[in-house]
Amino acid sequence: MCIIIDANRLGAFFNPSEDSFADVEPIRKWLRQGGKLVYSTAGKFKGEILGKARERLKEYRRRGLAKLPSETAFNNALREVKEKEHLLRSDDTHVLALAKATGVRVLFTGDRNLMNDFRNKAIIDPLGRIYSSRRNANLLHRNTCP
Repeated sequence: MCIIIDANRLGAFFNPSEDSFADVEPIRKWLRQGGKLVYSTAGKFKGEILGKARERLKEYRRRGLAKLPSETAFNNALREVKEKEHLLRSDDTHVLALAKATGVRVLFTGDRNLMNDFRNKAIIDPLGRIYSSRRNANLLHRNTCP
């Protein structure tokens, strides 16, 4: 199983505070047991994932803990999502496109509008699942990515 981490949670994931440690630690442990992050450097991600976060993701990829889809697959999925923009509550077409391009259906985010979009079958099919805190650690149960 793979997970997408929204930019609004990357900081907490890479540098957990006392408040966020309990929520990100299950993901970090799961990665050590074979799970993977999926991310992109295309589209809006270019402006959201910068500096140290981008370097950390590259390091995760070198260590086999992260996957990067092809830019072509991402851009094709982004066009599909933009055709459904009238259904969206969020401005996160790039996150939804990443899910469509990769088949990943678990998302770590705190963005309520994105959560709604990710669970909307008209946008993401099969439906996505939201990891918002350690209470959702049961979503981290498989070790393979699509």
